[in-house]
Amino acid sequence: MIITYIYQWATIGGVERVILNRALALKFLGNQNYKFKVLYLEDGGGLEAFKKFIDLYDLSKVIVKVDILNKNLLDDNSLYSVIDTPKGIEILNKYNKPYFVECHTPYIENRQYLKYLDSDILVTVPSKHFREIVVNEAPHIRNVFVLMTPIHIQKPHKEIKFPKYRGRLLAYIGRMDELKNFIYILDAFEQLVYDFHKHNFHLLLVGPYSKKYNIYEELIKRKILNKTILIPPVGFDKIDDLLEALEKENAIVISASKGESFGMSVAETILHDVLILLSDITAHQYLVKNNQKFLFKLDNSADLATKIINVDLVFKMCKNILSSEIKPFVQKITSNQVFMEDFTKVLERAHKK
Repeated sequence: MIITYIYQWATIGGVERVILNRALALKFLGNQNYKFKVLYLEDGGGLEAFKKFIDLYDLSKVIVKVDILNKNLLDDNSLYSVIDTPKGIEILNKYNKPYFVECHTPYIENRQYLKYLDSDILVTVPSKHFREIVVNEAPHIRNVFVLMTPIHIQKPHKEIKFPKYRGRLLAYIGRMDELKNFIYILDAFEQLVYDFHKHNFHLLLVGPYSKKYNIYEELIKRKILNKTILIPPVGFDKIDDLLEALEKENAIVISASKGESFGMSVAETILHDVLILLSDITAHQYLVKNNQKFLFKLDNSADLATKIINVDLVFKMCKNILSSEIKPFVQKITSNQVFMEDFTKVLERAHKK
């Protein structure tokens, strides 16, 4: 069976990571029943890079084609999966091709298309809590199913070393925009240093910057530039190296996100035994089994600053809880077996329509 994914643009982001992880699951399980094709409406600069990752992970027998969509590539042998791409839905409707829809985007403005789908379209989401959100936003859709994302920890390729400094390293990894709420982390770090007079911390920021913010201006006005390390976005093949280095550094990774459809980067961090502090939102509550030791409120950045101090004081205890209680749960829900159970059920239901 061929599943052809259709997505708006090739940028090497979360969607590509999901597809790669699914392909890895099929490869490791020895499942040859499914092949993937990936068709984009346009190349956002990541098409060739995605092909290189397919070769790097030896997935060419699973992901058999990656290309820009045109009508000649719409074969009759595929079941199509449209990922948050309304234009792709229009095209498939025009040529009468069978499809289901995958909704992964945590950005509410990019989910508005769901309101205009036919009520009998099958829609998948990456978590139970996100299913509730989608059902509330588009209550007319009768078939909304959870399709969990498998996560694979790769062996480190290259050791990453951070500069030598005194104290605890705090890290943020991800897009620096309003939804991800990284400004909240900067505010908390400023308070940590100047209000709480805790100078034995450094901040690591990793990821792309939103055009809305000038990151250097934000750091300078808070007088924390000299205590901050900036690293550009890290490729798929380097994320395991980075998390491995952060674990060796006994770092704390922080997410102040206002909303997540699943929280794949947080799950990856937990699987690497890196201590985390997370905003108290439903997605994060689920991943840490609502353990308040790892959650902070978004009402006041002083709450995060206080939480950092408290966790730093009992770091070893928190690390043990993460490894013994939280990590096994995340391993289970992101396993190849759970994914394949969900995947098989979704395809059976979609194929019947």
